[in-house]
Amino acid sequence: MLVQVGPAGVDTTSVRQLRRHVVYFNKASIVFSFGFLLNLAVMPLKAYLTEPFPWAGLATPAIAVAVGANESFASYEAHALGFYRSRYNSSVFPPAALYAHDAEQDADILRLAVSPVTVDSFSFARLPGSPFYSRRARTSVRAFLTGQTNASSVALVELGMLVGQPSSVSGVWADVASDGMTYLYFAAQLDRGSRTWLYAKFAYRCGLTLVILHGMWAKYYRHYVQLRSNLEALGVGDDEKSSALEIVVGDPTALILQHTLVCVLFVIDFWCSMEIAGQSFVRLSQIQDLVTFAFAALYLSRTVWFAYLLLNVTGRLLRRLRLVQHIAQADPTSVAVAVLFSVGPVTYLQSLSGFFVDVYHFLFVLPLPSSKAENYKEDCFAASFYSLVIGFIPITYAFGQPVLVHLCRARTVQAVVRTVRRNTIVPVFTRHTFKTAHVYHHFGTVAYNDWKHRALFNLVLILNPARQGKTFVGGSIYALFQTHPHLQRNAAFSYRGSDCYVLAHQQDTIVSYRLSLCQCLHMSDPRIKLRAAADEAFGSIRLDDTDGTVLVRLGRGKCQWLL
Repeated sequence: MLVQVGPAGVDTTSVRQLRRHVVYFNKASIVFSFGFLLNLAVMPLKAYLTEPFPWAGLATPAIAVAVGANESFASYEAHALGFYRSRYNSSVFPPAALYAHDAEQDADILRLAVSPVTVDSFSFARLPGSPFYSRRARTSVRAFLTGQTNASSVALVELGMLVGQPSSVSGVWADVASDGMTYLYFAAQLDRGSRTWLYAKFAYRCGLTLVILHGMWAKYYRHYVQLRSNLEALGVGDDEKSSALEIVVGDPTALILQHTLVCVLFVIDFWCSMEIAGQSFVRLSQIQDLVTFAFAALYLSRTVWFAYLLLNVTGRLLRRLRLVQHIAQADPTSVAVAVLFSVGPVTYLQSLSGFFVDVYHFLFVLPLPSSKAENYKEDCFAASFYSLVIGFIPITYAFGQPVLVHLCRARTVQAVVRTVRRNTIVPVFTRHTFKTAHVYHHFGTVAYNDWKHRALFNLVLILNPARQGKTFVGGSIYALFQTHPHLQRNAAFSYRGSDCYVLAHQQDTIVSYRLSLCQCLHMSDPRIKLRAAADEAFGSIRLDDTDGTVLVRLGRGKCQWLL
């Protein structure tokens, strides 16, 4: 038997087809949607809020990030330490200063007043640059701070590599100020690469922007052209009462992020600038210069693409395993906001945790041969771990939310059981009981939406209260997902924000039609059957409960919008 998932379609007549309907786009929603389009399209270029453009003047540091061909490590270290100690010391640092950036040398300097501690109370947590210490640096600093050696013994340089290529140099030393206070210094200088490399990254990012723009047009915005044409020719519902049809445009972000390739391209872009990521990590280990802290957090918020990639892969995997009920859908914008505001505090707290400092040290030295283990670091494993830590922020929500809902539901049931027992009533709970106990949500209403679109509709109503919908129709794709969650294209992303609304303005009311793109469905599932309806402005969904097949009827001109 065929069961209509959404509202039944309305028969069309020749009179209806002859009438030309007035159709226009809601201006506020266009601005709203364009803002999300612009935000996503320029995402690759946002790196230049903190990175220099390739044509900008670059610093020429006095210290190279690699030992010269005819130079020993000892002579290189002596030269680097002599430069650092003469340039960064208590005579040039204000007494209260704990952080400084040397633009001329493109170096970041951290320092901290220290005093001897017992062996049992010693920890690398809070020490300047401690997550980046080499094996020799840890041995030297530990011996000094536990009273086994003096301040002059802490003077060393460590070199960083990224996949075997020189990427950074950092110095660690102790200095006794004129007032007798002892400071531990950490100076980090990273290699930005050649100008050719900088131009190559810029070209890659511009190309990625074009890929995003093309994807948003091909996967989302072009479908509005067919929808408007169909509405003008066919109208919708009881069009004799409708004076005009208004289209409220949605947000294309979720539909773009469901394409794994886009997420992978962004991850590659981030990895191509690991030197800036490392510099940002150093800057986030201090909170004295909050402006620098904020810009570093903004740069590292680009790790949101690791979160998107993890969500993308996890959602697809769970769909294959038929385990989609164990994950909650995440709104892409909410994920970005969560990462933006959490990446700074999470990174800072890692520098304060002895556990994380030890983990990063282990990962820095793990891939190194024994000949380089004392004075070198390899960044790739540590950078991967950091990316996963940030990426798991939304994953924690996605898996934790269903667990919390289950626990709350279980507590509610237990409370009901205790109540009825006190009243000597024997309750019988069945699977059907739990299904019908849920509060029914009409999927066509604005309330069943993400916070962005609720805000948009509130803005529209403030500008014109007469636009308040009285009747809500549509959203049938979400009714289908309630009973057949495995038919979602990706269970980890919420597609509600990508929906559009058609508001039919009538004399005494406004009817709101909620439309979803069929791309939200896992269209390659063999149970989904496609049909075309030449006399409907948009499509519909029917579920055959006898064999579990889903009939998707596209609108005229293969219009992808479904009621």
